[in-house]
Amino acid sequence: MSALPTSTSFASRIAGLVFLSLLIVMLLYAIVIVTKWGIADLQLRELRNVLNTWQARGTISELDEWSAARAKHQQALGNRPGNPELNGLHGLIYEWRLHAPFTSDGSPATSEETSALYTEAFEQTLEGYRKSLSLRPAWPFSWVQLARAKGIQRQYDEEFDAAVYNTVRYGKHVPEIQIELNRLWALSADYINRDQSLLNLVIGNAERSLSRGGALAQRNLNVLSSAGFLASACSKINLEIISESARRACEVATDAQ
Repeated sequence: MSALPTSTSFASRIAGLVFLSLLIVMLLYAIVIVTKWGIADLQLRELRNVLNTWQARGTISELDEWSAARAKHQQALGNRPGNPELNGLHGLIYEWRLHAPFTSDGSPATSEETSALYTEAFEQTLEGYRKSLSLRPAWPFSWVQLARAKGIQRQYDEEFDAAVYNTVRYGKHVPEIQIELNRLWALSADYINRDQSLLNLVIGNAERSLSRGGALAQRNLNVLSSAGFLASACSKINLEIISESARRACEVATDAQ
């Protein structure tokens, strides 16, 4: 009669040990994941600084500089493969590939090598932005980056149209998005101006971006002016609803045309 309690007690101890072992494994796994995420966050901050440097310079000095950034990004993405920003940076880093020297030693590239480089960089750029959007579909920065990349390559299709639409849908009141949309309009005017629905979107964005004076409106004016597109944009927007300073800039640009 005493065997049953002893057997039950033994089974309970075994179950407890199994549960404790599983708990330890889970805790160790959580520690590994948290550590990898922490490393990825540090690498992400470093990559942001690198990209800011490239943006300030407008170019990349050496191919090795780009290769180092790509390697760091691959490590970070390996640590956090589901991070939307890191996936978006995959696209952005490959966009910058075309601003770097083609070869490490400065030797000229053949036309075939150049064509292959552009093709790979473009495909990797789109892959990064698409993956980012699959993880964070309401993020306007990835939408406008996707539209910009396709616009640079003159790849106008339904995906480009959707990218413009979703950029406005999710980011119409975001100042940086307004600037990027004005830049995109100047870049892809030949296509956008032929599509009334797209044209209405970018006109509305330009009007919002210029409706108030100050530094923000001036930044948008500078973007349009530096692209040689200010007079063209002013000819399509409603000048009565933009700021007085923007209206004066439009008049000067129109008179100078």
